[in-house]
Amino acid sequence: MQNTALENFIGKVSQQWSGLNTATVETVRQLLQELSQQCVDTAWLAQLKEERPAAKELYRDPQHGFILLAHCETQSQYRQPHNHGAGWVFYTVLSGEMAMSTYQQLSGSNGERQLVSRGSDI
Repeated sequence: MQNTALENFIGKVSQQWSGLNTATVETVRQLLQELSQQCVDTAWLAQLKEERPAAKELYRDPQHGFILLAHCETQSQYRQPHNHGAGWVFYTVLSGEMAMSTYQQLSGSNGERQLVSRGSDI
C-alpha cells in the first residue's frame, strides 16, 4: 500500500511524539505545514471538500492519545471562544483562509472573570 501524505504525517507525529512540550509543538507545526503543502491534490482532501463535514475524526492515536480532526467551516462562520482544557490544538487550513483569535481568561479585582483577546491571526 502506498502511503499518502496524511498517513506519512500521522506516522511522523506518532514516532516523534514526546508529550505536550516545546519539542512536540515545534514538530507538529512543521509537519502540519508540510502536510498542507503536500496534500493539495489528494483523494482524501477531495473527499473532505465534497462531504464538507462539520467535524470528522481522521485518526485517534492509541498509544499517545492525540486526535486528528477535520472541520469544514462555512464562509463567515463564527465559533464562540471555548477552552480546550489541558490539551493543545494545532490548526492548518487546507483550503481558503480563516481568522483565528486567542483569548486569556482574567479575573478582575472584584473576582469576576472575563475573556480578553490576545489577538487574531489569518
